[in-house]
Amino acid sequence: MKHSLSLKLGTLTLIAILPLSALAATFLQKEEGELFIANPVDDDVYAAGQKVTVKDTISGDAAIAGQIVNAESVITQDLYAVGQAVRLTGSVGDDAHLAGNIVTVTGNVEGDLFAAGQSLDLMSQTIIGSDAYLAGESIVIAGTVHGTVRAAGNSVVVESTAVIDGNLITYGAQAEIKDGATITGSREHHEGTQTAPAGTRNVLGSWVRSTIALLLLAFLISYFAPKAVRGVLAYVQANPGRSILTGLLWIILVGPIALILAVSLIGLPLALVLFFTSLVVYILATGIAALLIGSWLYGKLSPASSAQQPLAWPAAVLGAAVYEGIQLLGFFGGLLTFILVLFILGATIQSLWQKRSHA
Repeated sequence: MKHSLSLKLGTLTLIAILPLSALAATFLQKEEGELFIANPVDDDVYAAGQKVTVKDTISGDAAIAGQIVNAESVITQDLYAVGQAVRLTGSVGDDAHLAGNIVTVTGNVEGDLFAAGQSLDLMSQTIIGSDAYLAGESIVIAGTVHGTVRAAGNSVVVESTAVIDGNLITYGAQAEIKDGATITGSREHHEGTQTAPAGTRNVLGSWVRSTIALLLLAFLISYFAPKAVRGVLAYVQANPGRSILTGLLWIILVGPIALILAVSLIGLPLALVLFFTSLVVYILATGIAALLIGSWLYGKLSPASSAQQPLAWPAAVLGAAVYEGIQLLGFFGGLLTFILVLFILGATIQSLWQKRSHA
């Protein structure tokens, strides 16, 4: 019990500290076209756009999201990159965290590499200073890893140019090791997947995964529908009572209404539409709830910017971390977040109805 409590307190402390450091960072956003970071930045960078390219040195951490992400220069600390296609051709001074449909690495990473993608390629020019954690449908390792490689995928290929100074540990498919590949350590293979150990590591890992998922949801909502998000947040602030009442009524009535429609063959399609629409709206409300928390905290922690609408990225980071941190508090944490989502759900429904009425 004491161990669990200390984990929660430690996690909440991290939640409080990390956003404070992020508030001093540089935030860049461009909805259309390509966002170039073409000048040196002596700070952490949070960037988002349809296509983001790093052309010059970032002296700090870099968190980048976009359909296409190109990291072509020097990032002195950690890199976090999420996109449809992520390419690392420059160098990272610490750890690199990459996620996308297609992930390609041809640069250098001084620390660990964490990469996940449908297609994941470590080209022959790649140099990883420590361990590599790889997950994907298709994984190709052709570069140098000065540590242990842990790879989980349906296809793992170690090319003849690959050099692995540590162990090669694979999960799922057996690795295909080409002639000429150098593996200094042992080779281990585990069929299927392994259950993560219970305890601190499992809880913290679950929190990280949930936070990342909520962060991406919140960011995508604010990126593709910024006016709608601002309208919902404004409605909650102006009409809190009507918002939670609408949300509560929706939760109570949607089940019986769908059941009544489903008993008739003609109403069955409407019942299915109502069910899936409610599910989508509830998921959207969760993402907007995270943005509400992030926007409020950003205004409180950065008074100089309180008069301005916070950028989507910092609001999403703050909100997702705190929202999932509250969930760690058990029943009361779940109750608090559920009530918050009810506010947002009701405001979302009211906003959509008003928009339809004025159409």
